[in-house]
Amino acid sequence: FLPVNLIYYLPKVIGITIFGFLASKHKLHANIIDHRWKWSIVTLAISTLAIIIYLKYEELVFILFTHENAFTTAGYMLGYEIMNCFVAFSYLLIILVLCTFTWTRLLLSPFSYPGRMSLTNYLLQSLFFGFLFYGWGLGFFGWQKPTQIELFALFIILTEIIISYF
Repeated sequence: FLPVNLIYYLPKVIGITIFGFLASKHKLHANIIDHRWKWSIVTLAISTLAIIIYLKYEELVFILFTHENAFTTAGYMLGYEIMNCFVAFSYLLIILVLCTFTWTRLLLSPFSYPGRMSLTNYLLQSLFFGFLFYGWGLGFFGWQKPTQIELFALFIILTEIIISYF
């Protein structure tokens, strides 16, 4: 997977990270607080575009790449990663706009605790779920129903919130 990761995923991860640094440096959150309604419209527009792209992406790919060639898979994956960036940016803007309201900020405030320890929580999640699902641990991969996996994830998130608080 090394060539695929270098071509498709690494630029996306670096791009999103740089966007986060720029958003922090230029105080995007403060700008959203000062101009809540303008950013609400921008968020609605970007989210609508992301939903349309997400729902119509397969059709668009088949139109653009009517004949399969060496670039079909590359074009499909590149477009898919760009689409993912639109969706991720939509999520970010929705959360930032919602947090301009006091009740939403209070409701989402427990998620700030694991956010302050994001690297530690990421590593703990990787170890726990690796142990739970891979062969070097319990090897549960493919044995659970989706609802069971969601319950595992919910348990981990709640545990991270509590541990990160303390």
